[in-house]
Amino acid sequence: MTTIVVTLGMLGALQGPIHVPQERYYMVLFGAQSVPFTTRHTHTFATFVRTELLPVGERVTSVDTISWMPATLKIRPFAMFPERGVNLTSGQTFEWIATFDGRVSKWGPYEINADRYTRFIARKMELESGEIQYRAVGAITRNDPISNCGQSFARSSPIVGRRYLQPTPSPGENGTSDLARRYQRVGAFEGNGEIHDWLIPVIHADVYPSTTRLPGDKVPYFRR
Repeated sequence: MTTIVVTLGMLGALQGPIHVPQERYYMVLFGAQSVPFTTRHTHTFATFVRTELLPVGERVTSVDTISWMPATLKIRPFAMFPERGVNLTSGQTFEWIATFDGRVSKWGPYEINADRYTRFIARKMELESGEIQYRAVGAITRNDPISNCGQSFARSSPIVGRRYLQPTPSPGENGTSDLARRYQRVGAFEGNGEIHDWLIPVIHADVYPSTTRLPGDKVPYFRR
């Protein structure tokens, strides 16, 4: 009996070239606040998307959100001691925003590179491990095990997260706008900052109304 060993090279010759899907990565920043403005009803969160390019088009393969909140979902702006945190899904976050009829702004979706996406996902896993606590007061939060909402994902960046003690210098939409500008300045957004709006309904980020903003835009505090 003759044994025939089939190698990967032989399979390639028999079947043609093996197709390895090309991947793309995106992030969209969200800022929320009540109108009129109250600090306890403000939030910054982000969704990260991975897609693959197929002959028939681009297909979403993974959607992850970092929405770092106190486990009680009650933000205490002046609390000095950290507390247990929780990472919400985007759907859970929009449900919380709806409890006070909050306004939402978004920046992106912007394309990002694979390295940045990988670091965001690693940060999400770290937050969900239970090793990180929440504290709203960002200006005194120098320790990595303690994070507010803006620091939660920005700290995955070696430039934005480390250069700025408080990546979102003010709570809510305007702080998120400043964070988007900081990402823009360090070249985080691929393709000259093109906005890929087609992703919003695909990732179900259209379940709550939001306004598209540009990095650095100023958002009114006391009117819609």
